[in-house]
Amino acid sequence: MSEPGGLGKWALLAWVVAAAALVLGLSVAIGYVGPKKAFMWELAAISGTAFATTLLAGATGALAYSTRSDVRATWQLAELTQRDQAERQRPVVIQKRAVYAGSGSMGGRVEGPLEVTLRNVGLGPALGVAVTATYADANYEPVITPNPYIIPAIAANGEESFTMTVVFDPSPKEGVRGDWFPLTGKFTDRSRQGSYEIITEW
Repeated sequence: MSEPGGLGKWALLAWVVAAAALVLGLSVAIGYVGPKKAFMWELAAISGTAFATTLLAGATGALAYSTRSDVRATWQLAELTQRDQAERQRPVVIQKRAVYAGSGSMGGRVEGPLEVTLRNVGLGPALGVAVTATYADANYEPVITPNPYIIPAIAANGEESFTMTVVFDPSPKEGVRGDWFPLTGKFTDRSRQGSYEIITEW
């Protein structure tokens, strides 16, 4: 059983031999049909060099054409590898907890802490995490400080807990719902080129 690529090698060798025979034959022919009656070695050599150079240029062009698909595939593979590496190092921040732990009294001014816990389940650090909180009932707009809350970084597989102060004046008539504080937030990866959002629902 012949080894893979054997036929291609023999075909290339045959092409080279045929090209050499063609150049030699043309050179000899031109040497005989020159202006002098005797065989002109100089004219034959110059013609042979010209033919050989032309064939070489053609062969180079053919080789470049045949390998362009390989070059394109190599570039695509490099891009896929780079993209895969970036995905592997991408941070993924999820909301683990966001609960108002203050008083749920009705009417009047009420103040309490909103306790938040975020976790980075990705393989890369999350940088510049900015978290903003609101209240689900649009009829009430509490003052939340700081808002947004800035976390410089959350390490891969790391967790960050913090507190935001919430003030209702007046408080909702039905009382403050502790789980009515949806979060939004953004952060970047290590390259500072990609921007991602905190996952609050899944």
